[in-house]
Amino acid sequence: MRKRLMLAATLAVAAIAVGAGSASAATLYTTSAHTTAVAVGTTFTASTPTTAGFNYTWSWALEVWERCNNASYTFKVTKNSGGVFTATATSAAFNVCEHFALHDTATNGTLEINGSGVAVGTTKAWLGSSLKEAFIEIVSPKFLASGTLTSAKGNPPEKGVFAQQPAAGAPVSVVFNNAGTLESAFSGALVNANYTLTGAAASYSLG
Repeated sequence: MRKRLMLAATLAVAAIAVGAGSASAATLYTTSAHTTAVAVGTTFTASTPTTAGFNYTWSWALEVWERCNNASYTFKVTKNSGGVFTATATSAAFNVCEHFALHDTATNGTLEINGSGVAVGTTKAWLGSSLKEAFIEIVSPKFLASGTLTSAKGNPPEKGVFAQQPAAGAPVSVVFNNAGTLESAFSGALVNANYTLTGAAASYSLG
């Protein structure tokens, strides 16, 4: 009986140790050394490659009528502790569109990353990611698409948002491939790009 109690206590300590090992989930650090967390209030920019962005489609015909590339979002960190990272989009720029000028957007979009990272090939991915209450606006003709893009599932991740980085650390990217569509009354904006942290934020790493 005493041996059984000792075994149970040993297993309990082991379980606590395993739990402690996962405590570094979804914290954004200033470097891959994971020593200094990015402070609340910090702003950073995430951009697509110059040849990637998103398409606008007519929902009733699935006809692509606008393509926008070289897109970027600027975010302000609102939480970075307790295994939850959130940042509010303060502006967005879509620099190369085929037909229309686009207004800066996403002023009330919220990026959230939470949970633990999982190995996906040579990268690490955080599936507990989402972009909430985002919107895209065209100035002329007037167009507004909005919605929430939810977390991806599976390994490799699919049909949703996820954050990823190389196994060695930076740079962090937020992946919107197959994440869904921001909807309007008659059409939608199909988000289909990876947004990678740039500038000073290119050294940031999730842990």
